[in-house]
Amino acid sequence: MIKSQKGSKLYLVASPEPSLNRSSLDVALAGIKAGVTYLQLRDKLAQDQDLISLGTKISQAAKSKGTTFIINDRIDLALATGADGVHLGQEDMSVKAAKKIAPDLLVGVSAHNLEQALEAQKQKADYISVGPVFHSPTKPDIHPIGLPKLKEIVEKVGIPVVAIGGITVETVSQVVNTGVDFIAVISAINNAPDMIKATFDLQNRITEASNGRFN
Repeated sequence: MIKSQKGSKLYLVASPEPSLNRSSLDVALAGIKAGVTYLQLRDKLAQDQDLISLGTKISQAAKSKGTTFIINDRIDLALATGADGVHLGQEDMSVKAAKKIAPDLLVGVSAHNLEQALEAQKQKADYISVGPVFHSPTKPDIHPIGLPKLKEIVEKVGIPVVAIGGITVETVSQVVNTGVDFIAVISAINNAPDMIKATFDLQNRITEASNGRFN
């Protein structure tokens, strides 16, 4: 299970941003340099061989900085690249199957409601990623769960909860106040003009909110 430390921590989902001529490697390395706690590679454009090369580079960089590196969807790529974990969607293999294949990997699961969150916990997932909290450009067809339902999930599950979906530096304090363990972002860093600054700004706001400066 990932550590649920005091206060929320930043979890970056690194994806390519073609409109900015920015690769997922660019995003990942910026996040690692800025000190994100968790980094997930989510690259739907690259082929498998490219993903292995890309993932291996990110894995090595992450280890040098103590960042936990997670691959989206693909347990085979997680194993091939030396990643610390794999993140599974509702349509991917079960947590039980993943744990059987790779018992030493962290296994996270996406959940969009309380029932899915409880099922992931029952299957002994190491954490759940809950969302989208707000409208998200990466999940436009999924209705946001909102802050009240997010808080309910936090209160009813006993494993770490990662909030994701449409979270920005302006809204992150509200999300922290639901009691989640980690804050995941994609566009807030991937699309930022200065990714390092955007990461620091989010981290500072999370720390302030965790210390009770926001109500």
